[in-house]
Amino acid sequence: MTTEIENKATEEPKNKPYELHDLQAKHLFMLTRVVSAIGIKKLANVFETKADVGDLTGEDAIREIGYSTIIEVVGIVIDNLPNCQDDLFKFLAAISNLNEKQVAALPLADFIDMIYDVVKKPEFADFFKRCAAFLK
Repeated sequence: MTTEIENKATEEPKNKPYELHDLQAKHLFMLTRVVSAIGIKKLANVFETKADVGDLTGEDAIREIGYSTIIEVVGIVIDNLPNCQDDLFKFLAAISNLNEKQVAALPLADFIDMIYDVVKKPEFADFFKRCAAFLK
């Protein structure tokens, strides 16, 4: 499985039907609703022991966090989609060029890619590491 993920990261970029914006403070409240529905401890525990990405971005940050961590978080989100579907659509619409209906209508593969792309953002990992520190 890890090899598949590593191969995915080195593939030629495909034309995605969305563009993601940087995560900002205004997105925190929507993200918190999604995380609450999933369970913050589940997600925070994933990042608790991971290395600090510091100023790293892109593929360097992904290598530092680890592909297995990203896949674990995506798996937790997918397992809990029924608990947070509407909030997740709102959050993804807020951080992309799509509206909620467009997010909901994405082909399944593109939807999973979108979640994956959000999870691999360095500011996403940093958010959960900081939450984990508060939960100790």
